[in-house]
Amino acid sequence: MAVTHDELVKLAKVSGLEFSDKEYTELIQAFKQKTELMEAMNAVDTSGIELRYEPINAEKDLREDVVRPSLPRDTALSGAAEKDSSAFLVPATVE
Repeated sequence: MAVTHDELVKLAKVSGLEFSDKEYTELIQAFKQKTELMEAMNAVDTSGIELRYEPINAEKDLREDVVRPSLPRDTALSGAAEKDSSAFLVPATVE
């Protein structure tokens, strides 16, 4: 699946990003390379390989869940471009 220039422009717009034409060309090439890599990986025959759903011991690697003070809401929202009294306001990304 190729990523088009128009799709990147739309994604940049909803993300609040701006790119030059050269950067769009570079991004399209980067997406193309990633897609080709995924296609090559999907082409590998893995039928004889046992699935591993949990390659690490997740419980061992997690830290203890401890309640601790967090950043005050007013401070967290102080640098937001748009906000209401309790949250960041962002453009809708789903049509």
